[in-house]
Amino acid sequence: MKRLFSVFCLAILLSSGLAYAEYDGDLQFNTGYAHLSVSRDDRKVDNSESSDNFSLGFTNHNLWSITDLISVGFMEKLDFSFGDLTGDEDVFCFEIGVLCGPSLGFNITQNISVILGAGFVVGGASFSGEEDSAVDWVGFGGGTDLQVKFLASKFVSPVIGFSWLHFSSDELTLTISEHSYDFAVDTTTNVFRAYAGVSLNF
Repeated sequence: MKRLFSVFCLAILLSSGLAYAEYDGDLQFNTGYAHLSVSRDDRKVDNSESSDNFSLGFTNHNLWSITDLISVGFMEKLDFSFGDLTGDEDVFCFEIGVLCGPSLGFNITQNISVILGAGFVVGGASFSGEEDSAVDWVGFGGGTDLQVKFLASKFVSPVIGFSWLHFSSDELTLTISEHSYDFAVDTTTNVFRAYAGVSLNF
């Protein structure tokens, strides 16, 4: 009970302090390149596969200025990508990932800011081939995002960035002709993403 009360008091102090800080938010649309790699262990053989994908995404930052240099807050990031499996153009890859967590902003100049975010990831991917067959999985993990925002003091700003998602799962689903089968297979998925986009600041 004391621990819960302490957390509550800390939240009140933090929120009251942020109430007097200058708020900066944004909504970002980005596109770029994503490299997905997945390793699977079916308890008989270890194998890995990869895909080079076209990526689209949306990001939102909520930051409060602590000083003229530093801002703190949180972010939400949704990205998805698609492409062909490396070495097999007949297999289509689709990936989606959600990253949520705290973020930290550094105001390098009035018009350039660097924002670093890290947090919890929910991700999923699917490899689909011929004859209505597909393998898909969903996992949990962590990730980071680093970006540079130019013309940060304007309403519209260009951004460039890089993110990494890592998530694991202990089950995958095989679908053949609309019939699905679940298998206990450990998977580890990494997604490296480089992107550029536009930020609408408010």
